[in-house]
Amino acid sequence: MHHPGRLHFLLPLYCFIVLLYMPEKIEIILNGEGTQISTEWTLTDLVQDLELVGQQVAVELNGRIVSRNQWQEETLVSGDRIEVVHFVGGGEK
Repeated sequence: MHHPGRLHFLLPLYCFIVLLYMPEKIEIILNGEGTQISTEWTLTDLVQDLELVGQQVAVELNGRIVSRNQWQEETLVSGDRIEVVHFVGGGEK
């Protein structure tokens, strides 16, 4: 006779395997918009993803300007608020 609750002991193992192989994502607020990124990202990773490496960029993390030499040290966490400002040259001479 089949007992539907008999395999319930496998559920924790199944959940563990699913979580192990699923890429984890967190949500940050980027320039006022909710954005999903991978866990363990730094500000450097974010700027690279935005394809702004080598350009004039200012980054604010939770209301604090972060200098470029500190981007690699700032690991992002869920709920962080980031403003990225890209400066574009131009104008009259």
